[in-house]
Amino acid sequence: MALLQGNRLADARSVFEQVCRIDKDDVNSWICLVQINAQLGQPGRVEQCCREIIRIQLDSHEAHYHLGCVLLFQGKQAEATVVFQRATSLKSDHAPTHMQLGHLSVSPAEARRPYQEAARIAPGFADARAAVGTAFASGGRVAEAASGKRCVSIRLCTGSTAPCSSL
Repeated sequence: MALLQGNRLADARSVFEQVCRIDKDDVNSWICLVQINAQLGQPGRVEQCCREIIRIQLDSHEAHYHLGCVLLFQGKQAEATVVFQRATSLKSDHAPTHMQLGHLSVSPAEARRPYQEAARIAPGFADARAAVGTAFASGGRVAEAASGKRCVSIRLCTGSTAPCSSL
């Protein structure tokens, strides 16, 4: 850990890689490798480490979510969609996962549902409300779009946490 605190990431990566070679099931070391490789800008290594965590803990929502993010970053949209769908089956109340599925949707109509789910899960998540509004507007449903964007504006100005339907 001293290597991490001293910002010697390449050295820290070498140490954690050795630990993982000795104990392939050391989840905490794999998690550290995910973080180190992300900071070093190594998406391929991040992907590999996330897959190792999933091998060890098949039901790890966080590993699935981060794997989906790195796949998306690498331009692997189809695989990222499958991984994010698996992540939502593991933990259905994680708004950022639903947002990612909305971003990966092929049409505004398809994107509305995951965006709405993200906004329902996290009512104060302004990005989700704005995305719902944009999806409705793109589908020609301007009144509903205005309602979603109005809600975001009210929340930002008042700090309200009330559901949008009551604003």
